[in-house]
Amino acid sequence: MLKICVQILTKLMKHKHGYIFNSPVDVVGMGLHDYYDIIKNPMDLGTVKSKLNKILYDSPADFAADVRLTFKNAMTYNPEGHDAYVIGEQLLIRFEELFHDHPDPSPIHIRRHYKVRGIRSDGRNSSEDPTVTDACMKGEEIRGCTDVKKNEESEGLLKVFAWKVETR
Repeated sequence: MLKICVQILTKLMKHKHGYIFNSPVDVVGMGLHDYYDIIKNPMDLGTVKSKLNKILYDSPADFAADVRLTFKNAMTYNPEGHDAYVIGEQLLIRFEELFHDHPDPSPIHIRRHYKVRGIRSDGRNSSEDPTVTDACMKGEEIRGCTDVKKNEESEGLLKVFAWKVETR
């Protein structure tokens, strides 16, 4: 599903009018002094892409919520009929088509997976599956371990937080 999210986001960002949503609203440059009074949670497709690349979404639903927020913010701030409103509405409809056209997105979800932990800084491995642990430490893909999220060293332990794609 992660791959599908990337493909959907790419299509939206490459849409002929999608460029206006690819970076945060330039509130100062555009003189939108009331923007943050009206829009409490700014979002843009560039930020969604960054979060997706860093694997910060726990599920496709979280990804979808940020994409929807991007377009709903444009529709909230701008009056009906304004170009940003109309394009936001069109892209929101296009997103819903793309997102829901994927065959059954519900059985696959992405979640934080803490299987890989308890690795001592001296290299000794206390994990149940050293193959997965070693591969995740190197950033390799193996048995669903798709990316290393974060490495932390604390109290002699190196904790590796990995992501895993699983079926329910």
